Amino acid sequence: MVMPAPARRSVIQAADEMFGVTSLEAYLDYLDANVDRLGVPFVPRPEGDAPESGTAYARVDHARWIADCPWQCGASHAVPRTETRFWCTGCANGANGATGKTCALAWPAARQRIEANLSTLPASLASWPCAEDIARYQAGQTAAMCQACRTIGEV
Repeated sequence: MVMPAPARRSVIQAADEMFGVTSLEAYLDYLDANVDRLGVPFVPRPEGDAPESGTAYARVDHARWIADCPWQCGASHAVPRTETRFWCTGCANGANGATGKTCALAWPAARQRIEANLSTLPASLASWPCAEDIARYQAGQTAAMCQACRTIGEV
């Protein structure tokens, strides 16, 4: 009898590991340098920083740290581990009358615990928060999140 292969465990990655970048500027340079391969247009650069203009929230999706555009243009982007600013290359932070400047990027306080817990799962299952709790997390309603999401991140 042939036994099935064990599920592969995940390494939770940020833009640092995926693209070798450690800052927002380096990520934008990476995208521009790979326009042909990635099939994306050149990325406009932010006109400055305006952390008060909005907040993007880092979350794990299929073992990758990403953040969704807080102006809900539909884009999400890989984020470097040490970055505290977010720039949407989908709408240039211009959706819904936004500023054209970077906004704040918030990381969960329990980031290491989240990574440790999710790294025991295959990449296809390594997401936090779950799809049903993304809006609650982004609204700061962590007490209303499902028990699994609260337990994984001890929020």
